[in-house]
Amino acid sequence: MGVGTQADSDSDLEGASAVDHPIPTEMKFHLPLEPNSALVEHARQRADSVQNRIADRITTFVMISQNRADAKRQVVADLQWQTVREEDMQNRELLHLSNQILNLTKETHARAKPPVPGG
Repeated sequence: MGVGTQADSDSDLEGASAVDHPIPTEMKFHLPLEPNSALVEHARQRADSVQNRIADRITTFVMISQNRADAKRQVVADLQWQTVREEDMQNRELLHLSNQILNLTKETHARAKPPVPGG
């Protein structure tokens, strides 16, 4: 075969590996190092949307839990206030009864004392 023919170049490449004949740099293609800005923006919006949905659910859950805890605390506080009011009323009754007993005791002592001679 003649010089520079296709057959000659094909026979030269037979049995050759890529290491033996590297692809010239100008023939290699390169992927862009920076991603497409539209895709980056879409991914950011999608992530924000997912994060917002998760945050909304967590917030709702926390608020429900707080409301339940507040309701329980209110019930306890109401019961404690009722107890305080009942105890106050009982204390007032006891004080009134104690004063009545004291007055009766004074009257009893006054009647039981013998008259003082010469007095």
